[in-house]
Amino acid sequence: MDKKITRANYVNLINSLLIIIMGTVSAVLIVIIIAAAIKMGAIASKLFYLIILFFLLLLVPTGIKIFKLSLSSIKIGGLIAKFGYTDVLFSHLSEKIAREKSPAKRAYHQLVLASSLERGKRNEEALEVMSKVDYSSLRGFLCAEYYNCYAWIYLSMQDTENAGRVLESGKFVIQPYRYSKLIGSAVNHTYAVYDYCLGKLNSAETLLLEAKGMSKFDTNITSCDLFLALIYLKTNRKELARDIIVKRIGHEGNPRNREDLQKLMKKIERAFAEA
Repeated sequence: MDKKITRANYVNLINSLLIIIMGTVSAVLIVIIIAAAIKMGAIASKLFYLIILFFLLLLVPTGIKIFKLSLSSIKIGGLIAKFGYTDVLFSHLSEKIAREKSPAKRAYHQLVLASSLERGKRNEEALEVMSKVDYSSLRGFLCAEYYNCYAWIYLSMQDTENAGRVLESGKFVIQPYRYSKLIGSAVNHTYAVYDYCLGKLNSAETLLLEAKGMSKFDTNITSCDLFLALIYLKTNRKELARDIIVKRIGHEGNPRNREDLQKLMKKIERAFAEA
């Protein structure tokens, strides 16, 4: 599991608890103040503190949502670290989807499951999950993530034609998020790999370097470096390919990257042996 992502989840957990506590304490204090204002008969004070109370009470449900999401992310990360992309993880996510009553949350968990299945090399199942996602229930960056996930699954299957169709049909949804902090790195990585598959190595290299520079997470950085190394091999820069992969050893981010890194390292060693 990516240690940086894990730390981020724990930070979110602490922040959400603080939001809940601050919201609750503030609400109690404001109620006391309102009661005093009412006793004094200050109409303006009553309205002012009622408005403040309203906004403070909004903090509590927001904190609870972040708290639950952080707990869920930590548990998923723990399952990946312990069992990898196996049935243990897939069953956990499938159960969450089955229990979820909110269409938006169900769609979100389906995206997570589809992405996890792809990393577990179960692409057909991933496509089946994607076909069940209620796109109309998604909001914001998750709409772009829907198209990005779909395209990436096809690219993993070396189905460049369908990947291109997905990217074309979703381009007006995806484009605004190409440089967002949330999914910009992942989106540019997908476009880069698409260009790589089409043989547009210069464009792919540029996009991969951009995607890599936009992320602080080992998972994303390693994913970029894997394809950069492949480009370096194809363009007779095997020293660069070796150096970039060696630097990622121990910082793979997830089990799939670790496996791909080991395979690529053997390929690079063969390239040196044949020189």
